Amino acid sequence: MAGAKATPSSPKTYIEMKDRFQSEGYCAVPNMLSASDCQAILNHESKPRPKPINWMKGRAASDPFYAHLGSHQQLVKPLRELLGENVVLWGVDILHRQPSQVHPWHCDIESCDPNGGFVSIWIGVQNTSKESALNLISRSHKYGVTIQERAHREGVKREEIAMKHIHEWAADFDPESELIKPEVGNGDALFFDGRLWHGTHNVRSEGTRVAILLQYAAADRDVKLIDFKNFSWPLQRLENPRPPVLVVSGQGDPSHNLIANRP
Repeated sequence: MAGAKATPSSPKTYIEMKDRFQSEGYCAVPNMLSASDCQAILNHESKPRPKPINWMKGRAASDPFYAHLGSHQQLVKPLRELLGENVVLWGVDILHRQPSQVHPWHCDIESCDPNGGFVSIWIGVQNTSKESALNLISRSHKYGVTIQERAHREGVKREEIAMKHIHEWAADFDPESELIKPEVGNGDALFFDGRLWHGTHNVRSEGTRVAILLQYAAADRDVKLIDFKNFSWPLQRLENPRPPVLVVSGQGDPSHNLIANRP
């Protein structure tokens, strides 16, 4: 596996974006949110807000602010290229990472279905830089194995996964994979496949990094809650309660998900 790389140049068209997403598992898009958009998120988070429905990420189904943000056409248009006409928003989360804080390497349990059909959009909101951004392993969405499973096979605990493990394990699957440390700032977005290996280590000397995570799926994918008592292999998804999903393009499918009314 190659060493750490900064973010490649941004795609110029949706077709180029789709090609890069399918081949690399992620795509960086600058200036997805304006400075005023980022400030609006911070202002909203500082006030009392509606309680999420069924779980902590169920904000879009209860909060008009996030329902509006997650349905914005600037986000939805590229999602149609990646997921098809029928798209649902199933998760909204605000992520805070203090200096020196680590979020262990993982694949998103809710969205690492081997068949794909999930896209997450990570957008820096405050104190975002290469030192505090999400780190990715390119092409890892095609390994067919989550990092949780590989760590389990090697007898390595979730919190003990180190860069030496990342480089060794990724090279076993694809020598062309790279560790991506994106050159991103506030308002810049990373579209990534839920199967991608990723993690965070905020090495800034000061300033808590804030980011928003918007998680989408093709409407015919089953979205399930996870067992918050177990983040390791084997991955556990729960049949009940069902997470609410908000239709942002086309039509939802109630045979697959709990369709929420727009708040």
